[in-house]
Amino acid sequence: MRVNPGDFIVGDSDSVLVVPKEIAVEVLLKAEDIWAREEGSRKDFAAGMSFETFDRIGIDTVYNVLKYYEDAVSPDFAPAEILTNLVNEGRLGRKVGKGYYEWDENGPIKNLPSLEPKTKEFLRGHLDAELFMAMSLNEACKLLEEGVIKSYDIITKVLMKGDFTEGPFIHGKEKYKEWSEKLLKIAGKTGISYLKPCEMMKSGRFFTYK
Repeated sequence: MRVNPGDFIVGDSDSVLVVPKEIAVEVLLKAEDIWAREEGSRKDFAAGMSFETFDRIGIDTVYNVLKYYEDAVSPDFAPAEILTNLVNEGRLGRKVGKGYYEWDENGPIKNLPSLEPKTKEFLRGHLDAELFMAMSLNEACKLLEEGVIKSYDIITKVLMKGDFTEGPFIHGKEKYKEWSEKLLKIAGKTGISYLKPCEMMKSGRFFTYK
């Protein structure tokens, strides 16, 4: 799988998984819930993942962004309990010396074991390249559906110039029905209704917006 700027990397000595930046929020929300429920798994799940980026941005900033999404977009974006706890405990990231990680003058202090088998199983079961593309296509179709943009060709051009990716419409024109089914299944498994395909994606109506 190709790794693009901004993608999240999850891995250990046994395997590496890539979470494209386009759907990182959705994946992280579900992963955080699992992470919070598994005793002692906070450090295990963080191995190799860009929670360091959250610390650098500011845990409170990430929290407030998710609260905005929760209010303005969908309750599915509500911050996970572990993130809320970090904010309440004042663990706001690098700026205060502690967040997901402890920080010193040399950067984050990491001493993390391998991922829990249950966590690996979840990630392997949900992270596949076509699912990522399906989520990207759905988000792009929502932009068309809501009138934010008038042509899907704009999205393709921006992605090509920004990070040299083809964008979801290149293959989505052939696979939108299959990808819609993928999204319905993952929405059912995770309970995240926001992941369900929008009408424009399911119907293929985006073809008329080139």
